[in-house]
Amino acid sequence: MKKSFVLMCGLAMLAGAAHADVKLPALFGDNMVLQRGMAVPVWGEAAPNEKVTVQFAGQTKTTTAGDDGHWMIKLDPLAVTESAALQVNGNNAITINNVAVGEVWLASGQSNMEFRLSGASNAKEAIDASTDPQLRSFNVAKAVATEPQKDVKGQWQIAGPATSGGFTAVGYFFARELRRKLNVPVGLIHSSWGGTPAEAWTSNPALLADPDYKPMLEGWDKRVADYPAAMEKYKNETLPKWQEDVVKAKAEGKPEPRRPAEPPGPTNQNRPAILYNAMIAPLVPYAMRGAIWYQGESNAGRAYQYRKLLPAMIADWRKAWGVTKPEDFPFYIVQLANFMAERPEPVESA
Repeated sequence: MKKSFVLMCGLAMLAGAAHADVKLPALFGDNMVLQRGMAVPVWGEAAPNEKVTVQFAGQTKTTTAGDDGHWMIKLDPLAVTESAALQVNGNNAITINNVAVGEVWLASGQSNMEFRLSGASNAKEAIDASTDPQLRSFNVAKAVATEPQKDVKGQWQIAGPATSGGFTAVGYFFARELRRKLNVPVGLIHSSWGGTPAEAWTSNPALLADPDYKPMLEGWDKRVADYPAAMEKYKNETLPKWQEDVVKAKAEGKPEPRRPAEPPGPTNQNRPAILYNAMIAPLVPYAMRGAIWYQGESNAGRAYQYRKLLPAMIADWRKAWGVTKPEDFPFYIVQLANFMAERPEPVESA
């Protein structure tokens, strides 16, 4: 009896593995925007060697999942569409509703890109007037990873008073301008993190390929190696000392001292490649027109290096998307605005 039960359980598990449900990355969801005028990859996971069919806009594409369960098809270039359904069939069926086809842009950087429309100077006016079924945004949830990931967390949202306040402000106004000029659907993929440097958004292979970045990488290797001891000191010495200072400040009627930051460790958001792995790599090879980038302050202390690092990051992203001609993946940047103290006379500055 026991042997028969074990055998039946084993067969059931094998059957489940053989007929695993087809799954799609989070980017492929209701209200998504697909890029017009170019081949559009659609991909996901299924059981090894499972047949998968994708139907959209009169096209039917079929493929077979590999031994690792990964599958991908490419839709032929699409015309502008305001709303249609995308169907994926394998062992199960998935229907993605209200899919638009137009222009897709990736919006990235630090707090300059992250700050929301609700924080803009004309926020109420902009949000109240933001209703637009053809302007949509996918906000990539913050995450870190030491190795490239396959998926992100997030969902597509349609612009309107109930949602637009949470959109990236810079990205929203960029998308709104495109809507006015082009009159086609526009989708933003927003992936940013305040206070982070460009190297965190660049892949390890790209950084390792240039000896100029070796000191930076070795510095982080040392921080990671020293992290356990540094964290012990932080818990046993730094924090208790800070707590004593807080008590003393309260007794003397003085402002409380700021809590000291934890030492940077293996999953610190500023570590080279850690945001690329978690928040850019999973977006590849989603079809898009290009990227907009608003960052700089966190690299200002290494300005001379940044003039080389930023182009390296841009080339790295283009390579990831398989782009050989820069004009096929335009990358717009906002140069660093004036900040820090003003000087009456010209002086050396980063």
